[in-house]
Amino acid sequence: MLAVYGGCIEHPEVICANTAEELRRWLGRAFIAVVGDEELARELQAAYFTREEWEEFVKYFRS
Repeated sequence: MLAVYGGCIEHPEVICANTAEELRRWLGRAFIAVVGDEELARELQAAYFTREEWEEFVKYFRS
């Protein structure tokens, strides 16, 4: 599972977290990605993507 904050995509393996608190619930249970909030990504020790990087990742992920 992939839990993502800041860059939701429709996919059965993706959990879209609408708040940082919701994202924290998935720590240890899913791969965590944060889009556009580098401070939050650092705090959670999660993967960080800029908007541009996320768009490229989504292209790859969906193919």
